[in-house]
Amino acid sequence: MFVAIRKIEMLDISCAVVISDSLGALRAIENCHPRSCRNKLIWEIKELIISLDNQNKKIILVWVPGHTGVRGNEKADWLADNHNKKIILVWVPGHTGVRGNEKADWLAKRVRALRCSNIRLDATNFYHQFRKQMFKEWQKWWEISREFIVTFNRIRLGHCWSETHLFRIGVIASPLCSCGDVGDIEHRFFNCSNYKQAIDILIKDLVAVGCNTPLKSSYLMSAFCNTRMQHLI
Repeated sequence: MFVAIRKIEMLDISCAVVISDSLGALRAIENCHPRSCRNKLIWEIKELIISLDNQNKKIILVWVPGHTGVRGNEKADWLADNHNKKIILVWVPGHTGVRGNEKADWLAKRVRALRCSNIRLDATNFYHQFRKQMFKEWQKWWEISREFIVTFNRIRLGHCWSETHLFRIGVIASPLCSCGDVGDIEHRFFNCSNYKQAIDILIKDLVAVGCNTPLKSSYLMSAFCNTRMQHLI
């Protein structure tokens, strides 16, 4: 169906009838509800039809019961070629029913699902990535406050206020930052557009004490071992 409509667009046809034996696909195209379809191809077909409609080109979608009591795809093709009398005309909504909120809703949910699939890890799979052995009483090397040490360790383990951690333990429904990106430690310290001014200052200070670029949170942890960086916490 997508190929047929694209062909209509390429041939600059002002009015065309597209015949299909897939009632499910036609119903999906007909339905305007944003939660009705998660198929990318359906949205592309809708977008093509809208584009043609805006050019005053009329597209009519027709269903033929190609597999109702008929053996073989050859018969279905024959019915389509001969415009079977048992047809159903499907109304395709105009641009006000497709674009905007429902398309944005579908795209946002698709992106969120892909990101979340890589983030929702259980504790066993997640925390084993960190160093299994730590020097005993390493915190006594620094003459610093307990608050600094606690904050340092929470950041090092990712066990803090980041959206990814709160999502992982079920506190919030999404691991995404309010800016739209995945809210992990790297994002919070170096990439979040909500804190661009503070991030620019942090990066400048890190580079000043010898941190290599591109910066990572692991570099930040190493920098904190330097007493010159304690004021950044």
